Amino acid sequence: MSSDPDLDKFLSQVDEVNDVIRGLTAGDETATTERADALLKKTTTKKEKEEHLGFNSSRINKVTEEPAQNGPVSQSKDSWMEEIANDAERRSQARRERKKQSDELKEKGNKKLAKGNFEEAYRYYSEGINVMKDNLALWTNRAQVLVRMERYKEAVDDCDFAFRIDEKCLKAFVHKAKALAFMHKFEDARACLDEALEANPSSKKTVAEYLDLVDEIENTKQLNAKAAQAKEFASQGFSSVAEILEALKRKEQPKMFYIGGLECLKSVIQSDTDRVIFRTEGGFEVMTDICKSIPNFAESGRTLSSEDSSILCTVIALIDHACLGCLSNVEFIAKNHPLIFRGITQSLTNKSEQVQLSAWSLSKSVCGDKLRRRVFLNVVAPRLILQAAWHNLDKCSQNVLKLKLSFLTSALQILEFKKDMIFEASHIDSLCAIMKSNSDWILAEIGNLVATLLGIQSSKTLLAADDSFFQSLVDIVSKNTSKAEICCLYLGLIYNCGMLNNPLFFAHNDQLLSSLKRLFKVEGFESDLLLISRSYRVLKQLLTDSNVCSHIWSEKILLKTISNLFIRFNKSHSATDEILTESCQFASGVLAVLMKNVSFDLRLSYVWDFDPKLTTLLSVIKNTAGDSANHISCANAALILGYLVECRPIPEVLSKNHSNVCKELLTIASNNSNEKVRGNVAIALSRLVTKDQSQLTELRKLGGLKILHDCVKFVDM
Repeated sequence: MSSDPDLDKFLSQVDEVNDVIRGLTAGDETATTERADALLKKTTTKKEKEEHLGFNSSRINKVTEEPAQNGPVSQSKDSWMEEIANDAERRSQARRERKKQSDELKEKGNKKLAKGNFEEAYRYYSEGINVMKDNLALWTNRAQVLVRMERYKEAVDDCDFAFRIDEKCLKAFVHKAKALAFMHKFEDARACLDEALEANPSSKKTVAEYLDLVDEIENTKQLNAKAAQAKEFASQGFSSVAEILEALKRKEQPKMFYIGGLECLKSVIQSDTDRVIFRTEGGFEVMTDICKSIPNFAESGRTLSSEDSSILCTVIALIDHACLGCLSNVEFIAKNHPLIFRGITQSLTNKSEQVQLSAWSLSKSVCGDKLRRRVFLNVVAPRLILQAAWHNLDKCSQNVLKLKLSFLTSALQILEFKKDMIFEASHIDSLCAIMKSNSDWILAEIGNLVATLLGIQSSKTLLAADDSFFQSLVDIVSKNTSKAEICCLYLGLIYNCGMLNNPLFFAHNDQLLSSLKRLFKVEGFESDLLLISRSYRVLKQLLTDSNVCSHIWSEKILLKTISNLFIRFNKSHSATDEILTESCQFASGVLAVLMKNVSFDLRLSYVWDFDPKLTTLLSVIKNTAGDSANHISCANAALILGYLVECRPIPEVLSKNHSNVCKELLTIASNNSNEKVRGNVAIALSRLVTKDQSQLTELRKLGGLKILHDCVKFVDM
């Protein structure tokens, strides 16, 4: 931070006075008196004091030098206190006026900044600072302008002054870090942001964004340097793979010479033929020599210089390019230069983001092809790659995180990786930390990874047993009810995880119900079949008591959605529409559980229009009875009908408007191949004839009593 001369002078004088006091305490009067005399000689003159203090000190002296003629010399206590109070008020009023004036200048500066007029913005902020030096926003805003004007050193100074007003000022931290990054002091910039997070723990997202910005600035610098070197290298007339490789064999060249050559070589290799020439002309030997020239190339977690990082990034990218779709090159490296693959595996945990990105890109590319993957994994154990992927997963940059999550999701569907994975509790902690993100793409990537992990025995057991992990899943749905894709993904994970450990549903019952109720009201919910399916399957697990069912029943949109879904299903009832089939299964299951647990009055409220709803329900039963893919929907619809016919006047309405209902239900109960369907239809029919004498008479005519008796035994009444 920049120093203040007045402050430094004041602190120096305090130290000198302390020395005099310590001398008197110690009894050294002679030496102490000399130091005191010397100190007095250094004091300011009367005139200097008056200029510094801003008032005439002789005014005070006159009180003692010239006694008043008509009253006591000293003021009364009350008048003295009143003067003190008035002085404080004057000072406060003056400060308010300065604050108002400086804020007006700040607003003028903000308007100029918004229009891109940096010079004018800088002028207004500076004028505001002159009016009121401790207006924090003026310093941070001017620092922001100075960064835009590329006056980075001055921006850093302004941020340092802002820290003197508020040592935890987040804006000062981020603007200073940005200025340092543009000054190419990248480590200082990152250290500044680390301090920002320590001082402001709740600003993790903002700090992460600026860390990414620092990485981006550093990457841009490296890319520009590489492009310049490649251009310079190409200007020397090298045009073929062989010529460039020959030039790269030169010893003791500047490091940027090799970077330029490698970039130039990458642009020349365009075809499979070029890749073969690269191998036969000793390209991989050159790569090995360059790698060996990098200190500690094959050591995990190493820190490299900026130039060495650039060289390593370029080498890895070139090897990836040379092996793209070329199995023979991968085989050649594995047989003759395994150090390359082992070194690249170690680079997966390098402290340089760019090196990590290059290494993960190559690993994902090679492992994405079955034949190349098999060769690669003969050199590098899958477990080592997985360990690197989980290493600091919740602490890496967003760019690296995206590659790691994508790699893990795809790799863990491959047998070689799946059988070699060791899943630990610390991995769950990393997943929970990442799931606190507000980024949609991170939530999507981590959700896909969790779905993969729930399909592996070793990991799904640990995940299903961890309440904090389940809580993280529930929190995501709770915070993202307006985002259909995120909700669909995480409701599916909640269901799968809860089915492995059912008590989890009940431990988080209230929050899940609250989230689902909000989700039902989101615009577009009724038309999103996948969202309906995922939400209803979770809801069905929560409906365990009548109180909850009555509470959910009040959500009219839920009942409306189920009714509309039945109508839509009747128009289609096609097993090829898997999402519609699944949605109808879970929706009908939810309604069946609700019907079982609510009062007769509430059941009747569902069929307030009686015949249309009953007709729809009967159509579902008839349309799905012969379709094995829809047996669940058919059985649930029959169960719903069975609960409804217990309520008056439902049986009479059925008898009046559906004269063949007894015969139709009896046919299904006697002929259907699915025991659940037969049993539930038989229950509905038995309840109907119990409530309606005419239907009982009809059943006897059809000889259906024995059929009902045989069917009902399949179902627990």
